Amino acid sequence: MSPKAARRNWPCIRSMPGRLRLLAFLAVILLAALGSAFPHQARATRPATPGLTTLRIVPQVTALSIGDTTTVEVQVVDAEPLAGVALYIDFDASRLRAVESAPGVTIASTSFFTPTFVRMSQVDNTAGLIAYEAVRSSAPYPSGTGPLIRLSFQAVQSGEAQLRFRVEDTTLISADSLVLPLTLEDGSLAIDTSLSCAQVLRNPGFEEGTAPWVLGGSTQVFDQMSHTGTHSAWLGGYETGYDGWTDSLWQAFSIGSEAVHAELQYWYWAHCEGTTCSGDTLRVDLLDDRGSLLQTLHAHSGADADSAWYASPVIDLAAYRGQTVRVRFELAGSGTASFMVDDVYVNICPPPSQPPALYTVHLPLVLNGSSTP
Repeated sequence: MSPKAARRNWPCIRSMPGRLRLLAFLAVILLAALGSAFPHQARATRPATPGLTTLRIVPQVTALSIGDTTTVEVQVVDAEPLAGVALYIDFDASRLRAVESAPGVTIASTSFFTPTFVRMSQVDNTAGLIAYEAVRSSAPYPSGTGPLIRLSFQAVQSGEAQLRFRVEDTTLISADSLVLPLTLEDGSLAIDTSLSCAQVLRNPGFEEGTAPWVLGGSTQVFDQMSHTGTHSAWLGGYETGYDGWTDSLWQAFSIGSEAVHAELQYWYWAHCEGTTCSGDTLRVDLLDDRGSLLQTLHAHSGADADSAWYASPVIDLAAYRGQTVRVRFELAGSGTASFMVDDVYVNICPPPSQPPALYTVHLPLVLNGSSTP
């Protein structure tokens, strides 16, 4: 059978139950690779010994803290020579997240079982499913006891997280194409609540002046209005509006690839002298390390100004783990609305090991037309 012919059979195989699917796939691969050399008579006559083979998750009980990463193995015990494996494992996606053990590798093969073909190697962190199907088409076929695959998980929530084999789909096929009767031993990870977290922005309340914040337009650090302390950042507040004027401030920070939680929250205050502030918007953006827009996180309208301090929603940034990003506050419109920003916090658990480099930017300072918000 040609490789193209083998591929045309795969959609049919995919719809079969687990054991039949792996047998059919193994037959396609073996026929393509070995032609008539495969021992069909032995496959048809020799029965398997019931209860001989065990599949277990090792270690079967593990204790770790939120944010920790652990490696587990799917181990076979007392196996006959193996030609095919189908491993389906359900895990608690609310408490665990499968992570890469090496760049680009989430399900790692082992020297004990080195496949010729990997039909499926998938991780679904939303559904909580590991799916792995692979065959070995030529001797030597592994036998006895050893690890079939390795997986790495990160703990994201406290509690007991189960790893359970999906019985109807988990299958081992011997070198003579027998479905091996299995004893399945699941695993469990106990996760406690200890997790190191840190606020990673520098000068979050503007008490130390402007650095390392980068100010644009006529944004200034103001010492007569604050949520806590004595200072805040002031955007807008012109006695005479300027259509198309933009005030801004931003700061860069890193979200480590190991981060479980990364959240932004800030306090803001808005004031309007008249009735012409509806065209002003304070937008909160997330930028990449070159300043390109990744996402607008939130927006505040000058029409809602009521001269009171409010906490922003808690904004999840975990989707940007492994990146250095910038949080930017930008007021666009006529600038007649005054917006104060204070106590800008980015909490990351666990925090990155290295902060981003400081940005040094010198801009001319243009004072607002009014001396008070």
